[in-house]
Amino acid sequence: MNNILITYPMTAPAKKLLTQSLIESNLVFHTQPTIQQLHQADILIGEPTSKQIENSGHAISLITMNKEENYSIPAFSCYSSLAERAADWMLASILEHVFRFAEYIAAQKLCDWAPLHDSSLRQVRICSIGDDIVSRLLAERLRVCGNELQIVSGIDDAVLSSADVLCMHASANDAAFHVLSVEMMKKMKSGALILNCGSGSAVKEDDLVSVLRDGHHLYACIDQTDVMPLPRNHPLWSMETVRLTPQIVFNPSSEAFLSFIEKNVSQEMAGNEC
Repeated sequence: MNNILITYPMTAPAKKLLTQSLIESNLVFHTQPTIQQLHQADILIGEPTSKQIENSGHAISLITMNKEENYSIPAFSCYSSLAERAADWMLASILEHVFRFAEYIAAQKLCDWAPLHDSSLRQVRICSIGDDIVSRLLAERLRVCGNELQIVSGIDDAVLSSADVLCMHASANDAAFHVLSVEMMKKMKSGALILNCGSGSAVKEDDLVSVLRDGHHLYACIDQTDVMPLPRNHPLWSMETVRLTPQIVFNPSSEAFLSFIEKNVSQEMAGNEC
């Protein structure tokens, strides 16, 4: 029997589904595992730190939503398939922000996208943090709309002051991860759009609220918050320039990732029996 340690925060239905589908394994759900739990694990599902990997067993395997190359142990990564979803989410958010629905519907009624392609999207400076598959997929999508995505390695004053859209999609242990602080947001161009479908800590919700309440004119579309789920009384829910989506990109409880877990655990068990 495999000992499976799951460090991703998962919903109760997701936990129940995995428990029922992986009946030949011993599942432990813990977002902050102990050294003993790491030592006992045969398979780890999550995004472990280098210290956690050092504290795990020698034969441990990893199933993750993150990039496989970040780890020094055998890993099955769902990142490539999720990258498509991240790029689509960002493109949809950009189109909604730039055109709003009125222009979009008007073009649809004419059965002609040309008015959108020839409009202000060509003039929008869109910056994506990190030269990775998500940025490259987003660049391909924007090129169809006549826009050349600016892929940057970090966030400096030049990016902050000139970007109309700032795209963030890195996890907290990714080399491209950057925290957008209050001071940085205050340097952003008036009316700029912040997109984040990566780690929730990249744009801390209380910092965003503080900047918006101080009168800085920014928009934000956030798929991952630092606190999940976001409390019902949190001010972000009612802010007119903020759109929240329910963790639809890098979601460990999604049907796609749960199927990925089941498939790769089965492969690992079959491999261990040989």
